[in-house]
Amino acid sequence: MEEFRIEKANLSPAAQTYLQPDTPANLKLLIARGTVPLPPRELVILQFHFQNDPDAEVSAAAAQSLTGIPSNILRTILGGEIPGAILDFFGQRLLGNRELLETLIINRRTPDETVAFLATSEKDEYILEMIANNQERVLRYALIAREIFQNLHAPRTVKERLKSFLKTTFPVKGGEIVEPAPVIPAPADPEAETLSLDEKIAPPPLAAETITAPAPAPAAASAPAPPGSAPVQPGVVGVEGEWKDMIELTEELGKIKLPRELTEENQREVSDEERKSLSTRILLMSVSEKIKLALLGNKEARAILIRDSNKMVSASVVKSPKVQNDEIVKIAQMRNVPDEVLRIVATNKDWTKSYAVRKALVENPKSPVQTSFRFLSLLRDSDIKSIARSKNVPSSVAAQAKRLVQQKEKGPGKKK
Repeated sequence: MEEFRIEKANLSPAAQTYLQPDTPANLKLLIARGTVPLPPRELVILQFHFQNDPDAEVSAAAAQSLTGIPSNILRTILGGEIPGAILDFFGQRLLGNRELLETLIINRRTPDETVAFLATSEKDEYILEMIANNQERVLRYALIAREIFQNLHAPRTVKERLKSFLKTTFPVKGGEIVEPAPVIPAPADPEAETLSLDEKIAPPPLAAETITAPAPAPAAASAPAPPGSAPVQPGVVGVEGEWKDMIELTEELGKIKLPRELTEENQREVSDEERKSLSTRILLMSVSEKIKLALLGNKEARAILIRDSNKMVSASVVKSPKVQNDEIVKIAQMRNVPDEVLRIVATNKDWTKSYAVRKALVENPKSPVQTSFRFLSLLRDSDIKSIARSKNVPSSVAAQAKRLVQQKEKGPGKKK
């Protein structure tokens, strides 16, 4: 967790005046007591800072103010741009308070360590399900999943769903990651596969960090803890035998540390020499490291991993919540990616809203024939005619394009 530094808190000039070395104790005390007309966010940041003030009266007043913030104001603070250390401070003190914890968990700035603590200590099934549903955070900090599996208050359905997600993402057998059996598609039927855009299209396989809250559950039996209550001891947890393999998997995944140069997006163009160095570094990674990097890495990492010889690695690239539409267009045009990668692209209705993606999939000879038939009729007449003449697509696709051209020439309406 990043250390709290007041100078990085983006305070207004008015708030910064209370941080000068020569600030009188009586002015600090006004801040500590919350009697200065500053926005709630800035007051909380200053009070958190003044908890450690050398003046005992100032530090005690600041600590007391932090424990007495009204829930409606605290909810706004927890959902805003607030330092992670302060979010952790409140996260440790809000067990049982569903409304405030929900806001805290949704905030992307909340430290992963704080969420792991809640996964260990919280008893509210609704909150535990929210934590487990955040797949991107679970992948980034796998110990969150471990705590969910060990928490006896987490519903079995939540654990089963989390187990399915992890085993699909990281197929494991006998302690080793193994490649699942390939999916053999059914024979193509050109007449049956001229579908509309929204038909037979599945949602993206990996959820981004924007959390979808679970269905409302009954409120926790115990009364919500007030914002200022002391930290509660963790609930009863234990290692259930049936989850042992998943606990071991999450512990192994937790050991994988991805380098910042492969996870943080570059603000400048990467040189050929730097790209070669990154490729060499990735080449030396294990399969599980590559899969995790494909899901959480930056654009440069994805550009390298999409060409990986392991199908699970390349497929993980297009499952990444970080992948952008311009990358998908390029991937749909690639002729050296596995069929499964193109199939994943084709079943994502958000990506296939893009005409460029649909056209690239149809023109790519590596695309499954069903995919080409699905989107062929949705292309412009000029592009269908071009595909009908093309020698770079499967003969069945070209033949279907010719049939569509003939139908449109005979029909009463024509696309312009």
